[in-house]
Amino acid sequence: MSLRRASPWIALLLVLVLSPEASAEQGATPIYMWTVSGSDTDPRNDTGPSFPGGERTLYLWMYCRYPENAPGIGGASISLDIFGATALSFDPRPGVTNSGSASDLDLSVEGCPTGAHLMGALRIDTPSGGFDICLSAPLASSPCDGSPTAEPSAFIGYSTLSPEGCSFDLEYYEYCLDVTSVAPRSWGRAKALYRP
Repeated sequence: MSLRRASPWIALLLVLVLSPEASAEQGATPIYMWTVSGSDTDPRNDTGPSFPGGERTLYLWMYCRYPENAPGIGGASISLDIFGATALSFDPRPGVTNSGSASDLDLSVEGCPTGAHLMGALRIDTPSGGFDICLSAPLASSPCDGSPTAEPSAFIGYSTLSPEGCSFDLEYYEYCLDVTSVAPRSWGRAKALYRP
C-alpha cells in the first residue's frame, strides 16, 4: 500500500489513540463506587422511613468501578460517620475480612470482584429511629492488581432523615450509571444533583 493510500488510515489511527476519551480511559486511575443500602439485594436503596428505634441492619456494597476495564477491588479503608445511631458490628460476607472496627472498616476482598458486590452487613442501634450514615474521612479503595490506591472513590450513604443519602464525589456516579445502565428512583434524584 502506498503512503498516499495509507495516510487517511494513519490519521484515523492517530485520532483514536490521541483522543482525550481514549487516553483518559487507558491511563485513568480507577474509580470505585460504594453505597450503604437498606437492601442485601439492591445496592441503590439509599433512603428509608424512620422507625420506632432499636436495632437495624444495613448493607455495604461496592457498586461498580470505572473504567469498565479497571481491576477488581482488593480492599478499602472506610470511616463511617453515623448520626443518630451507634454502630454495633460489621459482619463481612464470605471472602471479605475486616481488620478494623464496625465504623472504621479496613477491608480485604478475595476474588477481585468487578461488579456490584455485597461486602457485609452493618448492624446499628438507633434510639430515635432517624439516622444518617455518611463518610467521616476520604474513602480509599485498593485495586486487587496491586496498583496504587484509588482516590477519590465515590460514595452514597443511607438516610432516614432526608430524601437522599449523603454523597461524596457524586459526579463519578455518572460513570457508574453509564456502565450499569440503571437510573431508578433514588439514582434519578442523585443524577439530577450534578446535571445543569
